[in-house]
Amino acid sequence: MPWVRCPTCPGSDLKWFRDLEEKEYGPAELAVLALFPEETPFRPAAYQRCTRGSCRRVQRKDRWKTGASLPEGL
Repeated sequence: MPWVRCPTCPGSDLKWFRDLEEKEYGPAELAVLALFPEETPFRPAAYQRCTRGSCRRVQRKDRWKTGASLPEGL
């Protein structure tokens, strides 16, 4: 698990991230491509998710500014 910047979490910018789970692929694709259409085709292996409690942030492993929030409930 990498320790990287999470722009949506309060406090310290650095948080633990993990690879996306299969059930998150579709919602992550919709959220990311809505903001970054140039990310087509969406590659789930290139993204990670913040592990902090209620945070739903997903972002590229190599570019933390390219990301979005998953819908509620994920």
